Amino acid sequence: MNGIYTDKENLKVVFSYLIFNVASINKKYGSLSKFINDFELRGETNGKLYILAEMVEPHHHLHDLIYENLKWIGFKEKEDFVFGFEHLTKGVKGHSPENINREIPELKNINWL
Repeated sequence: MNGIYTDKENLKVVFSYLIFNVASINKKYGSLSKFINDFELRGETNGKLYILAEMVEPHHHLHDLIYENLKWIGFKEKEDFVFGFEHLTKGVKGHSPENINREIPELKNINWL
């Protein structure tokens, strides 16, 4: 399997990201290792979550994965995966720090997170 396995309960999200519910991958696709190999992915998992990150914007690779693959095999956003992006803080292109130490907006009300 390509990627990193960690025993940590919490995983860090950076840049633009996709967070997958591993139970959904197992149910709708097969094993996590098959999913990773079939789509040639590199990410991090703790066995419950699988996270992919992309440093560039626009997020072509993540967007293509969602709209050219996941939707066609029955994956649903917020049920099986969440797409999100970094929130810049003060000092970076003039953005303000309003989201520092707050819940990530894209992850609110996702019961499997």
